[in-house]
Amino acid sequence: MKNVPGAGHLIGANTVFAARGDGLTIGTFNTGLIYNQLIRQDGARFDLARMTWIGKAGSDPRVIAIANHSPVKNMAELKASQTPLNFATSGIGSANYVEITLLTNILGLPIKLLTGYNGNEDQLAMRRGEVAAGLGARSSFDGFVANGYGRFIAQIGGRETDVPQLAPQINEPRAKPLLDLVGAQSEIARLTAGPPGIPADRTEALRTAFRMAMEDPELQAKATRLGRPVEPAYGEAVLTRVKQALDQPPELVAALNDAMKPLEKGSK
Repeated sequence: MKNVPGAGHLIGANTVFAARGDGLTIGTFNTGLIYNQLIRQDGARFDLARMTWIGKAGSDPRVIAIANHSPVKNMAELKASQTPLNFATSGIGSANYVEITLLTNILGLPIKLLTGYNGNEDQLAMRRGEVAAGLGARSSFDGFVANGYGRFIAQIGGRETDVPQLAPQINEPRAKPLLDLVGAQSEIARLTAGPPGIPADRTEALRTAFRMAMEDPELQAKATRLGRPVEPAYGEAVLTRVKQALDQPPELVAALNDAMKPLEKGSK
């Protein structure tokens, strides 16, 4: 196993896409790759529709989490804030970077992005007071909120009813299709794929192994204890969802490109 960090999984995805299709190289990615392919991000040298899809491990809605040291209690207060809030994000191109940038630009939110917070470093930074908030998978923030370090102010996607969905709280017409796109990505969390051209028998072996791992009772019990939702899908079913995510009308892609203009430091 090898971790290939950088550029929000772009480097890892490029590495896997360019690998030999012998079934010996696979990777696990975040859904930020879908956004980056849609806008033809510089540095994205892969085609997700051509990759050999093994499966996806979960479905995980996106949430905005606010640290307890911040006075912001809800989306209305965030939008009205006269002081930009520091939001932690991982690398440029990652799902949370893309999604925070989208929300900031289309909703005019007073947000300042600070990059370089990988894994649970965003939560540690929130506890230290370096940043006020973050956006990411709900399961990643559930423990943080349950332990009293912060609160959720909005959710995108998912079936939970304890956190207000973001879509009904906004009035900007151009935001709705983009939020629908973000919500759709929550259904295909923790994707696993190999390069194009893996022979059918090896592809089937990889998919079978992935299925056995996802449906293993010990793994499922451990995931339940850790609050990590396991809602797998396999092979062609995942490929179909990825292709659907990539099949967007030109006007949405144009809106996505517009919303992804780089943020100025500390700007609204």
